[in-house]
Amino acid sequence: MKRFHKNVPGDFYTTGDCMACTLPEGEAPELLAPLEGDNSDTYFIRQPRTPEEIEHACSAAEVCCVNAIRYGGHDQWIIRRLGNQSDYCDHLLPQGPVGLEWETDERWRQAVKAQKPWWKFW
Repeated sequence: MKRFHKNVPGDFYTTGDCMACTLPEGEAPELLAPLEGDNSDTYFIRQPRTPEEIEHACSAAEVCCVNAIRYGGHDQWIIRRLGNQSDYCDHLLPQGPVGLEWETDERWRQAVKAQKPWWKFW
């Protein structure tokens, strides 16, 4: 996939095809260039460094209406977080038995533990 030339080097990148709707920038304002002044391009000014920032980058990819935000790395957790979909990831995981490795991953257990059960939303 082509990488937009303004991106900083790293696994998360944009293709330059974003429509400047501001949704991705709202999800990851610390990572994406602000759409202000003369800038109408969405691109990464910094790569995520923490789990929270990785989540912001993944959320930005999911809200981008033209799939212009992508992950080009090989981290299995991030690829699974993005649904193992070619819409968001350059490298997909092989399809195999459901769950085993994913559910035993410590980051997965912590993420599940942090979620509220559906009945506690009211």
